[in-house]
Amino acid sequence: MGERRSREDRIAADLESIAAQLREGEATLYGYEVDLDAAGRVQRGGITCADGWFAFEFDERRKP
Repeated sequence: MGERRSREDRIAADLESIAAQLREGEATLYGYEVDLDAAGRVQRGGITCADGWFAFEFDERRKP
């Protein structure tokens, strides 16, 4: 279980660093939303930052 916690801690630290870079104007956000009618939407994109490229997808579709 310790190995999993280390991985989660590392990802959290990376996300905190990326968020700080976005707030300070040192990273650039690229993204778009895809509307899926009544089902909701999906947001996709990426962020260029000091560590490279961070890609993301937020699935906001309503689950049945």
